[in-house]
Amino acid sequence: MTVAEAAPLSFVRRLHPETLRWLGGAAGALALHASLRALNALVLILYGQYDLPALPVATWLSGLAAAVTLYTFGSYLRDRMTGVLLAGLWSVVPVISGHHASLFTALAAGSLLAALRKNWLTAGVLCLLAGLTLPTGAALTLVVVPVAVIALVRDPREWRPWVATVLALAGLAGGLPQLGTGRLTVETGLLLLLAVALLVVAAGERLPRPLLVYAGGVVLIALAARQAQALIPAFPLLLPIVYAIRRSHNRVVPFAVVGALTVASAVLSVHLTA
Repeated sequence: MTVAEAAPLSFVRRLHPETLRWLGGAAGALALHASLRALNALVLILYGQYDLPALPVATWLSGLAAAVTLYTFGSYLRDRMTGVLLAGLWSVVPVISGHHASLFTALAAGSLLAALRKNWLTAGVLCLLAGLTLPTGAALTLVVVPVAVIALVRDPREWRPWVATVLALAGLAGGLPQLGTGRLTVETGLLLLLAVALLVVAAGERLPRPLLVYAGGVVLIALAARQAQALIPAFPLLLPIVYAIRRSHNRVVPFAVVGALTVASAVLSVHLTA
């Protein structure tokens, strides 16, 4: 083996075992996301509803970023398999959703994770960027600001929560003026009702309160705007499904659930683009 060939192996051996495990799980989440999105796009191409070059590279890149962030978030909440399943379930979202929803999901998950870890500057910056990306950033602000204020009450000498609060509030200026109202169709109404039902189930799962507040805020914004597409970043609503899969202890269940949701998503994509 030459020196050039041995260098990568030497670098890998120096990595911390936990880092290696995270990289392995992240690679799995990325592969699952890419496969599901490609399958969704293939169905649209076969039905003549979609042209592959029409999908911007930004949509794929933002989707991959969201998948990695959701994997990290799920791993923080429970374990790596929870992260992979969370990323996988979110990845069945139709590709026609565009890159803004995927980018916002990545920013929102990163901001929430930073807030839970009390990394205030990261939480504030990501919340600001999320607010400038989509109007649903208001739901994220509803989480970051109160959590930061609580930290200030506990330790008024800490300046980082102040900065996070200001940054989070600044994100509202770019997002709220973009909020519009869509047309309420049967499909939209059913999806909104499903979101409300999942929110109720999520409350019963005793998720961290910041996640429930964020998910509830996204659902309220989607109901007010009558836009089912606004629900795409509401990834905490998927956690009850993920937890149910983990409790099943059956290796077939994850494939069955993800497969069924993938088929349903593909059918919905064809219907929406028809």
